[in-house]
Amino acid sequence: MPLAHEWAVTFGRLAANHLWQSTGFAAVAVVLALALRANSARARYWLWLAASVKFLIPFSVLAAIGGQLGRWIVPAAPVARAPLAIEEIVQPFAPLQGAGVPAAVSVPAPATAGLLPVVLLAIWFCGLVAVLLCWWVRWRRVAAAVRSSTPMREGREVEALRRIQSSAYARAATFNPEGVKDSSPRRKPWETEGACAAPAGAEDGATCGPGSFAPDGAGMVSIRPMACAMGYFLTPLRGWLRRLAGVWPAIRLVSSTARLEPGVFGIFRPVLWLPAGIGDRLDDAELEAILAHELCHARRRDNLAAAVHMAVEAMFWFHPLVWWLGARLTEERERAYDEEVVRMGGEPQVYAESILKVCEFYLASPVACAAGVSGGGLKRRIESIMANRIFHKLNLAQKVLLAVAAIGAVAGPIAAGLFGQTVPPPAFEVASVKISGPPELGMLYRVTGGPGTHDPGRFHGPHMSMLAMLIRAFGVAFDQIHGPMGQTSYDIDATMPPDTTKEQFQQMFQNLLIERFHLVFHRETRNFPGYALVVDTGGPKIKEVAPDPSPVAITPEVFLQAAQGEDGFALQHGPATMFQPGPSGKWRTKYQERSMAEFVADLGGLIASSQGKGSGPGDPRPRVVDKTGLTGKYTFILEYYDAVMASAIAGLRAAPGPALPGLRAAENPGGGGGAADNQAPTAADPAGGADIFHAIRKQLGLRLDKTADVPLGVIVVESVDKTPTEN
Repeated sequence: MPLAHEWAVTFGRLAANHLWQSTGFAAVAVVLALALRANSARARYWLWLAASVKFLIPFSVLAAIGGQLGRWIVPAAPVARAPLAIEEIVQPFAPLQGAGVPAAVSVPAPATAGLLPVVLLAIWFCGLVAVLLCWWVRWRRVAAAVRSSTPMREGREVEALRRIQSSAYARAATFNPEGVKDSSPRRKPWETEGACAAPAGAEDGATCGPGSFAPDGAGMVSIRPMACAMGYFLTPLRGWLRRLAGVWPAIRLVSSTARLEPGVFGIFRPVLWLPAGIGDRLDDAELEAILAHELCHARRRDNLAAAVHMAVEAMFWFHPLVWWLGARLTEERERAYDEEVVRMGGEPQVYAESILKVCEFYLASPVACAAGVSGGGLKRRIESIMANRIFHKLNLAQKVLLAVAAIGAVAGPIAAGLFGQTVPPPAFEVASVKISGPPELGMLYRVTGGPGTHDPGRFHGPHMSMLAMLIRAFGVAFDQIHGPMGQTSYDIDATMPPDTTKEQFQQMFQNLLIERFHLVFHRETRNFPGYALVVDTGGPKIKEVAPDPSPVAITPEVFLQAAQGEDGFALQHGPATMFQPGPSGKWRTKYQERSMAEFVADLGGLIASSQGKGSGPGDPRPRVVDKTGLTGKYTFILEYYDAVMASAIAGLRAAPGPALPGLRAAENPGGGGGAADNQAPTAADPAGGADIFHAIRKQLGLRLDKTADVPLGVIVVESVDKTPTEN
């Protein structure tokens, strides 16, 4: 499958999942808006805005957050089939992979079917560019008008703005956050007198209000709440809410020659522009009503919300619902500020006439993120303003309904990712498992490939026992595996992505054993003998060597063709570990260019073997820690008595038949064995070989000290099939 086609298919599937989820969320918002139709338009506006923002936040993102939390909080559990229903509901357009659905079945498709996703993606991109280009042209038109405008430092407009901002403080004393109509006698905002006196000690001419109007050289209106506002608040909480209602943002007042309606331009540094000569067309009351409306836009950062929805419309231009949501957002936003202006004391008839005059003489704002006064269904707005209906507060049931909906919209997907969705376990791309045939005489079978090798994307394991497979799957030593495993050998061939890590490979192997062999196991912790390798009192007797400048990798062919050195071992170049069994259980091991860490890694097995232990699965081998402090590379030969090897030789000697290679004929005359050659040597009998503790001390100048037992995890096999399932 071409990369472009694959990417287009994946993108389309994700988009389809996201679209139906966002559409369902918007449907819930419609139901909630109907339930709040008798309440303030501000409540419905927030519902439409939430539905719009949902188009930018896929549920899959929240589910992914929940999944990440689940990996931190919830312990890993076996994959169950029950959550599959949740996954199919959340992502109905995902590829079908599950019980009874083949994962590697390919169905022939028409040649044109491969082009369809790419064509659809190209059409979507063209529509995105067209919408963005259209809005950019409109935005430049408004931006040009603002750039050509001049700051307003005096005039009727400035005085009207000052009166509105001053009266907002007095209205804050009766602030109603629910937007319910105030039944107190109506008076115009600028008719409020004596709201507050200047604080004692203030300079002459100091004023008190929600802020001070001080046009500077750039036309900036700097407004800050005054400390004396606290005198109007009965409690700190109510005081905070009322003060919040009376805070107006710092905003520039400018005049433009463009025939655009009054509006707010900008998001983070808003500019309030007025068309030149608007003061000649509106009286004071009408002008203040228009300015109050625009200040509401600036205070609520409506341009930011509008810009967010414009991004939604650009990305989902093909979806009629997003355009319908945009119309609802604008309508409820304008109606909310109509209610706010009337609630603040504006006469409904005067306010309605001011809107109609603006629509008569000026053009509407060309972009939604430059909030004006004329949008949102003008006829219905005028009817609503003149009706001056009383809006009800949100009752307890409505508040609970909105809270439950908000919590469910966020917590639901997170909970689904936390508990419901399961990540499919890693598995090999292709895996073949067969019972091995009889081994060929003289054939050396080697496991090749896998992470960290020259062929990381392919694993080949011929004649692998169940024990060997368990060691690969769990990354433990063979003495950390207990239970019945049988003696059957298997040929394993598997492929995986080349970038598969060792941990992922082990998980893949574990799942292979579970699926094909029905492996059942559990984990336990058991104690293993502990030792520390230290330097003996006389100091080390081994000498550090320089690495061979031209090492040769040891292969069976290289090893068999190598000449024999004076020490009896094959001549090798570079790091090597070679063993030489001798009669009567004497064992010689040569470590060439090896570090102490590499020596210690083998030492536990050498100790167990010398003591006649650790030769079978489950027999605990000692764990040795390097505390010598030796950091170089060393070459040395260690000779010691191996009880396991001695027992094996004794068994061979006792077997009937001809003499075996490597054993003296006199010691194996047709079956019997020399008992003297099967006796364990002592420290005083170096001819037979020393035990490994004395050998390390006398030959290497090192010492093994007993330490506390080491607790390690073990794999206990409860049951496993001898015959794998079909490939």
